[in-house]
Amino acid sequence: MFAVYGGSVKGDHADPLLSRALLFLPDPGERAALEQDERFHVPAYYGPAGWLALPLDDGADGGGPGPDWDEVAELVESSYRQTAGTRRVASLDDERGRSRD
Repeated sequence: MFAVYGGSVKGDHADPLLSRALLFLPDPGERAALEQDERFHVPAYYGPAGWLALPLDDGADGGGPGPDWDEVAELVESSYRQTAGTRRVASLDDERGRSRD
């Protein structure tokens, strides 16, 4: 498992904030920056393992611009790279024409 749709807020499972959120495991080098961004939250259950959550709806009032889907794709791929085995990551790099670092 490398990403989850929907979660809950630690300590308040009735809060709908993360009910339509992407839960993912961030790259350790990017985690501190993501934690400084108010859009990201530490989800219940997954948070202690280092996961973060990004709500995917248009905000509480429904009038927001919605998620940046390119950013969502990057977060999902990064999370996959954190959880997949070496051969699977190498295969992904081969498909994308990237060098293996």
